[in-house]
Amino acid sequence: MEKFVQRQLVLINKEFQCYLKEMKHLRKDESPIGLQKVGLALINLRIISQENGFLDTIDVELEASISSNRLPQNQFKVGDLVIFQAKADEKKSKDDENLLSGVVLKSNDYKISISTDDEIPYEWNNICTIGDIDGFYSRNLNQSQMDAVKLALSAKEVALIHGPPGINSSIIIYIDRQLSAKNLKVLVCGPSNISVDNIAEKLIENSVECVRIGHPAKVLKSVSILSTLSGADSEKIKSLKFDVVVIDEAGQTLEAECWIAINKGKKLILAGDHLQLPPTVKSQDAEKNQNDYRKDLLKHYIPESKGEQINIKKIEDFCSSTLYMTLFERMMLMYGSSISKMLTTQYRMNEEIMKFSSKHLYENKLIAHQSNRSHLLSENKGIESTKETSVPLIFIDTEYDSDYIESSKSSDFSIGKDKQGLMGASSKYNRGEANLVAKHVKLLSEAGVPQSDIAVISPYNAQVRAVKTVLHKEYPDIEVGSVDGFQGREKDVSIGSMFVSAFKKVRENFQHLK
Repeated sequence: MEKFVQRQLVLINKEFQCYLKEMKHLRKDESPIGLQKVGLALINLRIISQENGFLDTIDVELEASISSNRLPQNQFKVGDLVIFQAKADEKKSKDDENLLSGVVLKSNDYKISISTDDEIPYEWNNICTIGDIDGFYSRNLNQSQMDAVKLALSAKEVALIHGPPGINSSIIIYIDRQLSAKNLKVLVCGPSNISVDNIAEKLIENSVECVRIGHPAKVLKSVSILSTLSGADSEKIKSLKFDVVVIDEAGQTLEAECWIAINKGKKLILAGDHLQLPPTVKSQDAEKNQNDYRKDLLKHYIPESKGEQINIKKIEDFCSSTLYMTLFERMMLMYGSSISKMLTTQYRMNEEIMKFSSKHLYENKLIAHQSNRSHLLSENKGIESTKETSVPLIFIDTEYDSDYIESSKSSDFSIGKDKQGLMGASSKYNRGEANLVAKHVKLLSEAGVPQSDIAVISPYNAQVRAVKTVLHKEYPDIEVGSVDGFQGREKDVSIGSMFVSAFKKVRENFQHLK
């Protein structure tokens, strides 16, 4: 254990220093105008309204200084932590400027709303009551969900709930309700503010009493407490101990982050999927390291035959040398079905869409619920039956078309190697494919598909910006974003802009699926 901790501390410190270096360069070397060009800042805004928000917060709505102007394309998403400031006085240095922190509440092409603590810094006052409602939560569960609940409630120390895409996330809410009914003190955590807010919203909808770490309020002793993993170290709850710690999205969370919360509890429940997006790692060559990590894991540590046992000592040694292996994945490899249950019924996808991931990632165990098994877009009210709406899946091959050649996105100003992660200097785009996306969106719109039901997703920020450029005038309500930004979200229509024109490059970009 000591060896593991020491190795992880070295890796985490390296990751932290990498992040600090990026931020230092951005604040020091780049102007607000430069940051705005790559979507990391919005300048020349004006406040158009202020109103009391939820529990002593202030909701501030801002727009471009010329109200008829759209906001520049940006990377801000609901739930993002941001800082905003008044225009600097020429006599003041950057360090003297009045910075205010907040959370993005909503954003569109013209306005952005931010929730802030006003005069009190966010980090100093981090307790907030989000719900205080009595009641009983009950829901019909399918067999795999019932098995998972039984495991979570009966496990003495650790339980893993493996939830592939489209699985009903309300399972965590049900488990929390059952634990609270037994007067057990529960700490529910997630890796990000938005993940915790999603859980809090569902708890309140189902009449579960809870406290949300993040703003000033009283911590109640007999309710569930919700927090980000880093927030679990808050001074207000540092001395508290819990009967059960529940961590959501554990497949995307660094193991060291999990231990902040784990140390507070007697029992641990992890929910997540190690076969979806991995944790974000910035240090060194992240993409290369991730591919090398997966290859090394499969080659040296995972038995080729199912009957062969995994060497737990080897796995422990291996995981201490990388940040990519999460606690969830390590527990799955070491103990498997003895401490885990997989939720197999998915409620999101048509069966034809589901088949690929079920076959290649989930050993053909996924089952499409009857409500969405054969559902087509044309069956929705107000949508015509066309070639685009009467099939569940469409592939458009652009491999040999010269109109669809990708390009590398370079910024209009110099970017050093240390800033490429945030500034997106090496990001790629395909203008021809962005136009192709627009044509397909037009066909869907003409068939009656609402803009709000359509999402366009791309693995590169430059392609996201290229698609936004061609869509924003006619289709301002279509959501366009990165793969990370859409994790766990749902839309009736998802368009994937892969931007590459050669199968080889597609294969290289998806090596982690092997």
